Amino acid sequence: ILYVGTTDGNFWRTRNGGTNWTPISGLPQRYFTEVVASADVRERVFATVSGYKDNENTPHIYQSDDNGANWYSIAGNLPPLAINALQVIPGYDDKILFVGTDGGVYGTLNGGAVWERVGGNMPIIAVYDLEWNRGENTLVAGTFARAVMSYSLEGIVAGDNLSSVDFK
Repeated sequence: ILYVGTTDGNFWRTRNGGTNWTPISGLPQRYFTEVVASADVRERVFATVSGYKDNENTPHIYQSDDNGANWYSIAGNLPPLAINALQVIPGYDDKILFVGTDGGVYGTLNGGAVWERVGGNMPIIAVYDLEWNRGENTLVAGTFARAVMSYSLEGIVAGDNLSSVDFK
């Protein structure tokens, strides 16, 4: 199953390697910034969209547990900032997620119910890319200012153990 979100607000799914595409509805018609299929749950997919073109700062992050037929917001308590990037850490039933926003990186340990700002040394700056370096167990963030910052996930992602952590 492949998913595609476009800059003109359309979302598509194919189940046959791209031969046929099905349009998916139920999401705001905004610029898609990230689409992530779950590595843990076959039917789950995440999508982030940005209202930047419409001068809207709502944090749009959605989850579907039925391949895009139905969607619900997992924005929780995220501040009113556009979401530009999403990283879902595999192996934890999609409970550990990070988003790159127009004001830094935020993380959740409970699938989006509660979000916290990650790190204390990053200025309030737009983050456009997030990657998890599995070997180093670090989250790497690429910013608008062409800087790269990394955060150790020791204590968050440690082998098969998930522990509570203060992101500050």
